[in-house]
Amino acid sequence: MIDLNSDAQLKIFEELVQQRRLLYVHFAPPCGTASKARAIRLGLKNEPKPLRSMQYPMGLPHLKGLQKERVRLANRLYALTKRFLVELQKQGIGWSVENPSSSLMWLTDQFVEFMQTFGEVIYGVVFHTCMFGAARKKETALWTNIMELCQLSRSCTGDHPHAAWGLTPSGTFATADECAYNSTLCAHWAAAIEQYAIRRGLQPAPATLDNVGPDHLHLKDKVNRAILGALPRGSKMPPLLTDFLREEIVEIQRFPCLAQAKPGARLTDNTDFPKGSRLLHVWNDYGGLQNSGPSDVEEVHAPTHEGKTRLLAKVGMPVPPLDYLAMVTKLVHPDLQRVILHENLERAIEFSGPNKAVELRRRRILWTKSMVDLMAKTKTQEEAMVENRPLHLKSVLAGKKFGLMHAALESIAYPDAGVALEANSGFPLVGWMKQSGVFASNLRPPALHVDSFETMAASFSARTLASIKPSQDSDLDMQVWEATMAEVTGGTLEGPYNASDLPKGHVVSPRFGLRQGSKVRPIDNLSASGLNSTVGLPERLQVDTIDEVASMVKRCMQLHGKDCQLVGRTYDLRKAYRQLGVNEAHYKFAWIAVWSPVHASTRLFRMKRAAVWRHGLGSILFEDVKGLKRVGPVRPLAYLVVLFR
Repeated sequence: MIDLNSDAQLKIFEELVQQRRLLYVHFAPPCGTASKARAIRLGLKNEPKPLRSMQYPMGLPHLKGLQKERVRLANRLYALTKRFLVELQKQGIGWSVENPSSSLMWLTDQFVEFMQTFGEVIYGVVFHTCMFGAARKKETALWTNIMELCQLSRSCTGDHPHAAWGLTPSGTFATADECAYNSTLCAHWAAAIEQYAIRRGLQPAPATLDNVGPDHLHLKDKVNRAILGALPRGSKMPPLLTDFLREEIVEIQRFPCLAQAKPGARLTDNTDFPKGSRLLHVWNDYGGLQNSGPSDVEEVHAPTHEGKTRLLAKVGMPVPPLDYLAMVTKLVHPDLQRVILHENLERAIEFSGPNKAVELRRRRILWTKSMVDLMAKTKTQEEAMVENRPLHLKSVLAGKKFGLMHAALESIAYPDAGVALEANSGFPLVGWMKQSGVFASNLRPPALHVDSFETMAASFSARTLASIKPSQDSDLDMQVWEATMAEVTGGTLEGPYNASDLPKGHVVSPRFGLRQGSKVRPIDNLSASGLNSTVGLPERLQVDTIDEVASMVKRCMQLHGKDCQLVGRTYDLRKAYRQLGVNEAHYKFAWIAVWSPVHASTRLFRMKRAAVWRHGLGSILFEDVKGLKRVGPVRPLAYLVVLFR
């Protein structure tokens, strides 16, 4: 949810729209100043007065003070809404805007102009909220470019009671109670948007565990945990079996039990449908489902002779018990199911089996030769990349062959081959991260816009400096200081500087020590300085764990049985957490503050390399590389270390 009245959130939303990261946007401008209910006189003291009229929808001419300001702010919000509606319409992004059908907002200059421009290509939807379980009969209107939202169009049938308008027993206005969308309306709305998303090409969620494949990036790891015999984290894994429902399309008017049911929910016990039935979809004569249901949908879907709009529903009913048992017997227990791996990893495991040693050796030799040839072809590009590296990265990235890495990734059609080019110029610390195509999409906007962050740079840095104090463990403080100075000697940090040396507009983050066994690891807290709050993520970054190693082992066992003889190896990269450079434009945010027990005061340092990589190849502390190989002398991972350093 974004508040367009907030300048900071407005900037974030502008970036979301400009970068086309959106499928659907819904606008719900407050109707307080545009409500016709203000014209109803209740004989109360200080009751609300009209601020607009049919003649003056932009605001009554005699308004003054607070009332005039309220109308001005509402008109500003209407103008912003119209501006974004135009942009979304041009980009082909789904949108809707809602207000009471009697709201004077629809008559303001902004919405009249928008309708004059796009009126022929948008849908108008009107529904009574009491048809979705609301206590009162409120007529709500939508403008939208999404055909599926026409399913919400409902007129009150008059066969149910309505609560009164006016003042409630608690002394509040009833209109306030009807502002929020209730859960039933939200369920129908979400079902319509799901159908829209599928029409736009998005992949529907798998119905069962058997339907999960390598392309279901957000689910395959959970399924693999189940196949490994472990309990998957969370509860968003598809079921092993479905209800095996048989589907039937009916008119809702004939079955009162469907009137307030939610799409996807199990129906309350009734005499019309068998126990365990579910409401799958609901639509009307203006928003029918496309290419779904039995062959007689057209007959059922035909308008009534009275010309009224009918509500139709697809209901799923349980199959007979014997048919259900016959289907269940065909299921495979998760322990016996195939582990879900990427096709390249699947191929690699296949070549780790018996009688594959010669072919595997031949392929490794060919791959090594191709990399050597590629290194020669990219020599000129490599030299140019080294020459164009930012000055602060020339020493810390010395010897890194990012040109070769980029060409190698392109040769296998890796979706995020550009990560090598970005590594050469340094990774960003703030703002939107790039979409890699490697992880499952899951948009997470930044909590704070970069512009706002820079405006508040002085206060963030002051807060950091005030927090740097000696801990209660003097030995820990000394080890953190010595580790920091070792990084200076190693060329990954600049410093030390005095706190007064921090340039204006730069931001400093605190460093503290964390004991890990006998070691002390310096931790740079980029959250405390506000840096992490500026980061927007287009994907849910997945950190590989021991589950991935176990999945590879089990898949090898599934393919090769007793002939699966593997050895695990771990390569601990030296100073791996300092292997990734900082982008030159964000170098001003790369300061850290450390308590110096030597000087008994705070000292500042500047990072040349980043501690965390927020990109397509990982958002982890890239330190330990784990691999599996057949028993024998070959060390395949060593090739990568030699080639790319």
